[in-house]
Amino acid sequence: MFSDTVDWDLIETHLPDMLRVVLSIMAGKISASTILRKLSTNSRKNKLFKAFHALGSAVRTGFLMEYIHSAKLRARVQGATNKSESFNAFVQWLAFGDMGVLRTNDREKLRKRIKYNHLVANCVVLYNVFEMSRILNQLAQEGHPIDPAAISGH
Repeated sequence: MFSDTVDWDLIETHLPDMLRVVLSIMAGKISASTILRKLSTNSRKNKLFKAFHALGSAVRTGFLMEYIHSAKLRARVQGATNKSESFNAFVQWLAFGDMGVLRTNDREKLRKRIKYNHLVANCVVLYNVFEMSRILNQLAQEGHPIDPAAISGH
């Protein structure tokens, strides 16, 4: 797991080029997917790719060490993972047509179907939040006490 060492010299040598790539992406001059595709071509020979890979390894290792050390971070990651899995299960439950089974190899059709399904799921979530907020506001106006702990979701 921790067998390799980070090539800090490689990162330092290519840092100006790496920063230019990041600034170009941030400025919208090039997309991240385009730069990844260009960098990964002949990646074993591409020094800039190796420098980004080394930096990524250092960042991942730092995160992993913090994750191992911090119970609070582990709980946060677990909570976010649970939310994501819950949303995916909701999307699956909500799926319409062919029982949610995607029966095509057409990448564009698959993307559309998934995006439309996520749109429907997000609309349902938005509607529920709107209705719950409306009802809670109505109850508060009628003088009913609203306990923040009861609606916090914790």
